[in-house]
Amino acid sequence: MSDNVDWVRADQLGAIFEANGKDYMTCKAQLWNGLKAGRISAMALDATLSDNSTRRGARPKREVDWPVKPEVWDARGRGAHFSLGVGSFSASPAGSYVRVELTGLMFNRAELMEYMGLAENAESRKPDRRGAGGSPVNAEKWANFAGLLAAYAQSGGDIVPGEKAGALFTKALNFGAPLGVLSDDLPSLETCKKALNKAMEIVEAAERPAETD
Repeated sequence: MSDNVDWVRADQLGAIFEANGKDYMTCKAQLWNGLKAGRISAMALDATLSDNSTRRGARPKREVDWPVKPEVWDARGRGAHFSLGVGSFSASPAGSYVRVELTGLMFNRAELMEYMGLAENAESRKPDRRGAGGSPVNAEKWANFAGLLAAYAQSGGDIVPGEKAGALFTKALNFGAPLGVLSDDLPSLETCKKALNKAMEIVEAAERPAETD
């Protein structure tokens, strides 16, 4: 991911739209138009891309920190699902791809604000504050994340070793949403990646048959 770009997470856009007094659905449609036109750059922390070779038996291509091509957004309304709240997009077909699945969506802040005519709001960009001893103030978000993942697993949710961290994050978010645990209550996907991968490693270790002498 480029260090020269100020990226804004998809789940942060609702607060930015609200701070500007804008209608959420209208802004979402405007955002999509800007993405299709190539006026707003996007990044997916995790991407699964299927093309014609997939139909011939090849496995879908998996990418990390993938710069999303404008053609992907031109889904022509067929099977497209764009969720800013959990930072995901899926479509079939999508441009030259048979299917695209993206998680951890982020957008170029400067391009987005200019194209959509939005004014920056201080409340939407509060830096991470730290308490005494350098401890992050978002400890409550980590507690929410740990509780959500535990409840998800306890309720029979799949934690599949080796799957994309973004996929597991999205499944946990979808599980938590009806319970009132939303993306704003949790650390970002990028922050949680190591924890999610560790959870999959632990599950894998627990599933291995015990060694016998």
